[in-house]
Amino acid sequence: DIKMVVWLAIVVFVLCLVCVLLRVKLETLLDNYVSKQVSQQAVLFAELSNEKLRMRLDALAMQSRKIEADGLNLENIKAFSDIQDDDTRYGMISLDGTIYTADSVYKMRDEAFRCAMESFRGKPSVCYSEEMNHWLGVPVFNRHNVRYVLFRQYTKMPVNNFFDVDCFDKKCFIQVTDAQGNILVKNNTGVWSEDSILKNMDFPKIYGQLQKKMNRGLSTSLKVDVAGEPYYFYMAKLLQGDFFLAGMFDGKEVAGEIG
Repeated sequence: DIKMVVWLAIVVFVLCLVCVLLRVKLETLLDNYVSKQVSQQAVLFAELSNEKLRMRLDALAMQSRKIEADGLNLENIKAFSDIQDDDTRYGMISLDGTIYTADSVYKMRDEAFRCAMESFRGKPSVCYSEEMNHWLGVPVFNRHNVRYVLFRQYTKMPVNNFFDVDCFDKKCFIQVTDAQGNILVKNNTGVWSEDSILKNMDFPKIYGQLQKKMNRGLSTSLKVDVAGEPYYFYMAKLLQGDFFLAGMFDGKEVAGEIG
């Protein structure tokens, strides 16, 4: 019977359509769930990084209080030569822009002044830049006034230890960006760097899209298809308001961990 065939065809078509819609709905729900998990993990990474920042700033503040207690003697800076190593150096900056380290005295550059500005105002400061690398500063007071800024500068950024993310054998990475999406601290560990398609992506553009999504939130994530494969990019605010923690996870690995 022709009518029966037509009805069966309609029923089959409707069932197929429902299955397609259900699959799309399930994929959307899964994508939203994975995105939410990635955003929450980004917040966790940021909190761990912030805690490490606080610990390092607190340790530097303890050293500044010792200098204050010893009468702001510049000779005390020589004592830091015993605790600094090839990856870090300590110094103090006076109000006239002179930098004192354990083995030299010189005038600071504009970049160093920018990094130290918050500390001259009496607050701890954190700075990332290509010239300064990872720079921490704290004020040294003479009673109620800031007399010097004590700083610790990392000549080699300890990215892997600092951010606590396991990306050595996975397609993932973690970085620090500024408010414009420029990459300040790179982390090239992980097998992603061996993939030419990923390596040549326009990351600042993706980070710019993430910052637009963040608004007032603490973190956000974005699914990006790369040569047909899903990757989740994420961003979270750091302790220093002008900097963000940003990175990428392989979508298949994230979905596998959640499943």
